[in-house]
Amino acid sequence: MKNEVKAAVTILIFITVIGAIIWGVWALFHLSWQASKEVVSGIVYDAHFDDWPAHNTTFKIRAAAEMAVTEDTSPTYCLPSGSQYESVVREAAENKDIKVIVRVKQMPPHFREGVFKCEDNVEVTKREDKNE
Repeated sequence: MKNEVKAAVTILIFITVIGAIIWGVWALFHLSWQASKEVVSGIVYDAHFDDWPAHNTTFKIRAAAEMAVTEDTSPTYCLPSGSQYESVVREAAENKDIKVIVRVKQMPPHFREGVFKCEDNVEVTKREDKNE
């Protein structure tokens, strides 16, 4: 009887540990946050509209057309499907004379709807002074 209880407890502990590992991996892919606010300005390039699988709009920003592109100088942004800012990004991607301001709002840690979905925390507006 003691051996049966010991075996049952061992199996229960094993199942609990495996479940915790699976939940941890799931949480890594679903947990999201934006630690601080961010404001960038520049031209839109490398824009992709209606990306598969979540139909997001992704784009990068750089300060000027002549600027060297590296991971540090060209942040990538994502707009969820049907975002009101998609038309601004599309217009700026087609016309490099249009500069935009991208504002990313701070977000506390939370679980997002899906792995491939964008957060709705990005605002894009045209910059009025085109000479800067």
